[in-house]
Amino acid sequence: MDTATTTIDGSVGWGNRPPAVLVCPRCGEDIYQHTAHDDIDCPHCVETLDHDEFADLELRHMQCPVCRSQMQHGNRHPEQFDFPEWATCNSCRYHWEFEHSYDRLK
Repeated sequence: MDTATTTIDGSVGWGNRPPAVLVCPRCGEDIYQHTAHDDIDCPHCVETLDHDEFADLELRHMQCPVCRSQMQHGNRHPEQFDFPEWATCNSCRYHWEFEHSYDRLK
């Protein structure tokens, strides 16, 4: 039996988005954003961005909040949203979904 698509834990909504590793637009180093509402501050240079500028940055990956593995992520509606709408951890099967009725900045 194939269980690769079965998740065992998860959450919904932009406010519950997993931690993200972004590319600093100034120096190119990694910026870790723990929650969707945290400001985006580069620890390697002076770049500081508001949390609502997330979609303007390159996303390296999301980090599973359960086992800290790198998550697979994607966008189901690229013509509507310029940020990930789902992420799944292949290690522990945690899954996150953006709910379309939520405002992404709430």
